[in-house]
Amino acid sequence: MKVVVTYAGVPAKTKVDDYTPWVTSTNGAIALGEPEIAAWWFPSNDHPRDKATYSMDITVPKGLEAISNGTLRRTTYGKKTDTWSWRTTKPMTTYLAFMAIGDMKITKGVSAKGIPWLNAVTVEKNPTTRRAAADLARTPEVTDWLATQFGPYPFEATGGVVPAGKPGFALENQTRPVYPQEYWTKGPNIGIVVHELAHQWFGNSVSVKNWKDIWLNEGFASWAEWRWEETHGGPSANAAFKEMYDARPASDTKFWNVILTDPGPGDEFAGAVYDRGAMTLQALRNRVGDPAYHSIIRGWAKKHRYGNATVEEFIAYASKQSDEDLRPFFRAWLSTAGKPKPSAELGFPAEMIPKS
Repeated sequence: MKVVVTYAGVPAKTKVDDYTPWVTSTNGAIALGEPEIAAWWFPSNDHPRDKATYSMDITVPKGLEAISNGTLRRTTYGKKTDTWSWRTTKPMTTYLAFMAIGDMKITKGVSAKGIPWLNAVTVEKNPTTRRAAADLARTPEVTDWLATQFGPYPFEATGGVVPAGKPGFALENQTRPVYPQEYWTKGPNIGIVVHELAHQWFGNSVSVKNWKDIWLNEGFASWAEWRWEETHGGPSANAAFKEMYDARPASDTKFWNVILTDPGPGDEFAGAVYDRGAMTLQALRNRVGDPAYHSIIRGWAKKHRYGNATVEEFIAYASKQSDEDLRPFFRAWLSTAGKPKPSAELGFPAEMIPKS
């Protein structure tokens, strides 16, 4: 069945609760948002469980670039407008579909593992955009490294976009994350590139079944930053775990009382979902050991590739793969309010466990 919908409007003027994920810039616009954006530019069943492949033809004023997901199939040049045609061949949730229009410099190539990549960075010249371009140039390197951690890269292309507008946040759009310039204001920031590209496995290929399962996205992507540092001359993941634990007193209820199995409306992107989420995974690694842990995360990414999953399914999977009942462990970290007390059962590093 083919359905054709014709409509028009000015998306930037459409707001919900005084907010619009359609961001304009001096010479373009960005369609970028989570958990919602699709309704601002195309009709859909806007839910993570309803995945589809996409073909997008974007017509823009001549001389501007139009970047989207997947592979650039062709660019059709006219007298006053140009049309950029993109194609995604793997299932994608609606909020991961994006569009960035503007005056951008495009670079492209193929990674060492054979993955095509395409980056687009605004032509605005300043120290921030130069640092951003330098980190984005490492996208093929980061993608290939993540594949050694999580299994084969799940999509047909990789890359990144740094537009002229100010979306205020980075987002892991499938195959091509979008990053705001301000993430490089204070210097290089390869961590954000690692985080958003890790989402290609956890969030994009394996997507949440419901938004309450968001820990499956953000916990893994945040832990990937720790793992990158650990394997690239930085502090160990256990050192990052300890620093995070020590920096958050028990009185910090905004951090320790969020229920990660169901953070609730408005708290889907609370700091605890990211940081305590990463702590949970590092604790799991300590609890079951490196071989079992890496088998769990690689197996999980393979088992639910291009599908959807819940936190409960991950707990059951981790328990089965480790041959342990991990429900009490996960209950303490994910669904019990309060700061966990160091113990081997909860996966704390040995040096943090009080000696009897």
